[in-house]
Amino acid sequence: FTGEAPTPMPRPVKADTYLVRKGDTLTAIAKRNGTTVKALLAKNPQIKNANKIIAGKTGYVFLPS
Repeated sequence: FTGEAPTPMPRPVKADTYLVRKGDTLTAIAKRNGTTVKALLAKNPQIKNANKIIAGKTGYVFLPS
């Protein structure tokens, strides 16, 4: 025992979230995940404009349930 606190483990990203990358569109994300833009919008009421998603934003639910 060294008396030091253990190094914290990084928090895993939930399997149902997606980190939006530069150039992503809802259409492309939907196709990659076997769903539709309409379904993505239904799961993500915080998206007010389907043509504007923010690169670097996490917490969007994109994978089909």
